[in-house]
Amino acid sequence: MDNLTESKVRLDRRGRIIPPHRKLLAYFSSLEFFFWAAMATNSFVVVYLSAKGMSNVGIGIVLALNNLMTIVGQPIWGVVSDKMGSTRKVLIICVAGASLMSVILPLAYGDIPMATVMAVMTFFRMPLTALVDSWVIQTTNESQAQGMRLNYGSIRLWGSIGFAAASFSYYWLINQGGAPYETAFYGFVFFGAVMIVLCLMLKSDKKKASVPLKNLHIGRLFKDYYFITFMLFYMCISMPVNFGASFLPKLVEAVGAHSEEIGMVVAVKALMEVPMLFLSAKLAKRFSLIKIIFTVAALYMIEQFLYFFAQNVFQIILVQCLHGMAFGLYLSCTVSYIFSIVPRELNATGQTLCAAASGVSAMIGSSVSGWIIDLWGIRMLYVFGGVVQLVAVVFFLLSFPIGKMLGLQHPNPATLRRAGEL
Repeated sequence: MDNLTESKVRLDRRGRIIPPHRKLLAYFSSLEFFFWAAMATNSFVVVYLSAKGMSNVGIGIVLALNNLMTIVGQPIWGVVSDKMGSTRKVLIICVAGASLMSVILPLAYGDIPMATVMAVMTFFRMPLTALVDSWVIQTTNESQAQGMRLNYGSIRLWGSIGFAAASFSYYWLINQGGAPYETAFYGFVFFGAVMIVLCLMLKSDKKKASVPLKNLHIGRLFKDYYFITFMLFYMCISMPVNFGASFLPKLVEAVGAHSEEIGMVVAVKALMEVPMLFLSAKLAKRFSLIKIIFTVAALYMIEQFLYFFAQNVFQIILVQCLHGMAFGLYLSCTVSYIFSIVPRELNATGQTLCAAASGVSAMIGSSVSGWIIDLWGIRMLYVFGGVVQLVAVVFFLLSFPIGKMLGLQHPNPATLRRAGEL
């Protein structure tokens, strides 16, 4: 399958053979750990902009601009990855570009320069999640086909641990150690450098023949009823998740705590993802992907309404625990579901198109979120998010009987009955 499994047999200190799946597990778990440690920077964007004196409306506009770059960048990098036949190379390019912008950002003064640098940084940074997920899912599926015991959840949980470790470190450095907010962006540079080294070591995305763009037939995805309906559902569920996470520091301030404590809050959330990611494969054997996705979407909706009643930071942390458990399942199941319904040669494109769709909804949400906060307060923003997710759940629930009425067969009916190995 790749150079890791075809290379010479490796022995541990006691002279025992190290199984190939353990080598893959170690490599990709390390990649997930450092990748999500780098992405912990996202939690401090609003805190950083607020510290620089930007208004709520201004922050909303910057976030909307970032989401616009996500919409543009996600499908571009997905297509480039599929055309090049190497996710690894595209990852290296994107990490290097985002790291460079992270160094330049603290040097930018004024709203427009900061917004411009952040937009370019987002162009390189936001496709990373979909690309890493696509690479890991492809590797685990190929490994399982060869009889190896490897699943997505057991690898991705290390990403949550990395995110929690980095978030808590930033919280301590900024809130307790007096470090500047720029520390989080310099952290991205450090963890990004480690990621590049790992990508150079991880050559498991066996290079496929370069496919001419016209031969990819990307239009097939836009004619797929079930892919489109899922993408719309994904958009509506993601909108409150995105703007809710971005403006969470404002809610922390509203209950009387310091916005810097967001690092501790999201660290707890990330740790709660770990058990659910660990259990995701077992749950997928008992329940269908669709049932799990519905359940998690309902939990997300409840989460949004609970924020309305939060009176202190401890209650916010409790709600974040619910979010962490829901996110752990939602992440593994949505990635697997997309992977199961799109053609294999369009794996990265399918993942990044859904991520781009999420960017569209996030741009809309970010555009109005600042106005909602200024007009009705931070708590009403989460009520709005809960209503949007309620509509999304109803829409997705109805999409399946409507598809049957139209005589459209699901591309992978097994996902409706049982998920199998993730």
